[in-house]
Order: sequence, then structure tokens, then C-alpha cells
Amino acid sequence: MKSCKLKIIGTNSLTKHLDGKILSGDCGFLIKTGYLKELFLDDQRLVFDVKSIELVDSDVFLKGFISDEKKNVGRVVMKYLS
Repeated sequence: MKSCKLKIIGTNSLTKHLDGKILSGDCGFLIKTGYLKELFLDDQRLVFDVKSIELVDSDVFLKGFISDEKKNVGRVVMKYLS
């Protein structure tokens, strides 16, 4: 799979530390909700639960829940970069 980059552009209070960060992972996103995706921030592994995918003009936005290995969970909105 081709690697892609996603930028976190929206957070709640539990994920505020991720705001503006660039995550990487494989580009195998399906246009459906309710599935899990493994993403990485440097050497930190995160799991993203996709709740919605929105296409706005030429931009792609992914919304959902993200969790770390310590089981901290919060909401994020990410923009697909490449």
C-alpha cells in the first residue's frame, strides 16, 4: 500500500495535543464508516475509528475517534494531504 499523510485540523479537549500534527499510514481508506485504521505519529501508534469521510471541493476530510496505546480516546478531524 502507498503511504499517505493526514493533518489533524480539529480536536476536542482530550486530543488537543495532536492539533496540527501530521500522521502517516496506508492509503487504503474505504468510503464507509465504522472501521479502524492504524496511523503513526513519529514512533507512536494510534488507532483511528472512521465515522465519516467528506469531500469538499478538492479536499478530503476524515472525522472520527482516535486512541493511543494507553487507551486514551478523543475526537479528531483530519485533512488528507497526500
